[in-house]
Amino acid sequence: MRKSLNYGGLPPTLSWRRPRVTRAQLLIFCDVSRSMEQHAKLLLHFASAIFRHAWRVEVFLFANHLIRVTDRWLDSDWSDLTKSFGDCGGGTEIGKSLATFISDYDYCLTGNKSTIIILSDGLDAGDPAMIERNLTQLKRRSRQVIWLNPLLATRGYEPTARGMAAALPYIDVFAPAHDVNAFWQMIEYLRSGRGPETPAAVN
Repeated sequence: MRKSLNYGGLPPTLSWRRPRVTRAQLLIFCDVSRSMEQHAKLLLHFASAIFRHAWRVEVFLFANHLIRVTDRWLDSDWSDLTKSFGDCGGGTEIGKSLATFISDYDYCLTGNKSTIIILSDGLDAGDPAMIERNLTQLKRRSRQVIWLNPLLATRGYEPTARGMAAALPYIDVFAPAHDVNAFWQMIEYLRSGRGPETPAAVN
C-alpha cells in the first residue's frame, strides 16, 4: 500500500516475499520396495514416536521413484501413506531416487547441521554409478550419512550387492535396522554422537 502512494493511491502491484523454508535436521529416506516394506513401516512408526518433538524431520519414500511424505507421515497409517505410491512393493532404483531429491528438494539440506538416514538393503536395480555420484553430493552437503540395513544383522552377511558396495565409501555410519533395539541404538547415537554399539557399524 505504501508503494501505491507514488501512483496517487491507485491499486498497487502486489509484492511477494519468498516463504521461509524450515531446514531439516534429519532427512529420512525409506526404501519401500518389496524386500524392505516391513522394515520401512517399523522405522516410520518408531521415528514418529521419537522424532515428533526432538528434531525437524523431512521424510521420503522411494523404490523406482521418490516421493516426499513429510506433510503426512505423522498422521497417516501405513496404507494411507503408501496408497498413492504405485511402486511400493516393487523394485529399487536408489541412485535415481537420490537424483530426484537433489534436483527437487535440496532446499531441505542444512550443510553441517543435517543428518541423512537411508533405510535400504542396497539391492538396487539401477546404475551403481548414479548412487556414487549422488551420494558424493549428499555427503558433501550434509553433516553425515547414516545407512541402516536390516541384512547387516544376518550372520555371514557381506555388503557385496552392487548398490550397497557402491554406497559404502560415502557412508559415515553403517548399522543394522532389523528390530526396535537397533533403532534405539541409532537414537542413542544421534543424541550422544557416539557410534551405535554394534560390531557391524562403522563410523
